[in-house]
Amino acid sequence: MPAAEPPETSSSSSASPDSVPRGNGPAKTTRREMILDVAADMFVANGFHATTVRDLADAVALSQPTLYYHVGHKTNILVLLHQSVLDVLLEPLEELAASDRDPRDKLRRFVEIQADAIERFHSRMVAFFRERHALPEEASALMDDDRRRLDAVLDDILSEGVAKGVFRDTPLASARIAIMGTLHWYAICVQPGSRRRPHEYADDFSRLLMAGIIADTPEARLSGFA
Repeated sequence: MPAAEPPETSSSSSASPDSVPRGNGPAKTTRREMILDVAADMFVANGFHATTVRDLADAVALSQPTLYYHVGHKTNILVLLHQSVLDVLLEPLEELAASDRDPRDKLRRFVEIQADAIERFHSRMVAFFRERHALPEEASALMDDDRRRLDAVLDDILSEGVAKGVFRDTPLASARIAIMGTLHWYAICVQPGSRRRPHEYADDFSRLLMAGIIADTPEARLSGFA
């Protein structure tokens, strides 16, 4: 049974930095999402270290103990920002990799799903990319486990394409870095709400990336992929 939410009392009291946020009911989840959105915007605008817990508590109209109840200590917010995005991304991407679609279509869709997520969670992703260095080693290692799952999805798509002769036999790590690096800089450089939609950028990126890895075969030229 979730613990009762602490009352909205003075923001001067503090919770132990080693304790863990409790409860996970619908109301707590909804408020946590609101806190994460505000925290991400503040981290992007002011930087992680310059944003104090008091600043964040004031911005979301909560006491500091109640803020801690929902999201834990400030460093844990970075973990939650990362997890909230990967929780949305990993399942559809893993289903995509396991599908029987053409590897070229899979790669195009992989880029499109990521571009859509960048539009939806722009501040969260930028905040994490910029401030990841603030994570302690243990938290960073946990994030690496999740990133490896994402990398494995892309590796599976690329390996399948090579095995079927539709992708060049390029070292996986090099191809992955090129693709994920493109998406990383898309998140950093493109502002949400721009005149071009995510699927338009995804189409551009897919064409550019495909040009580098598509095997030059008659079938590829006829299909328009090469």
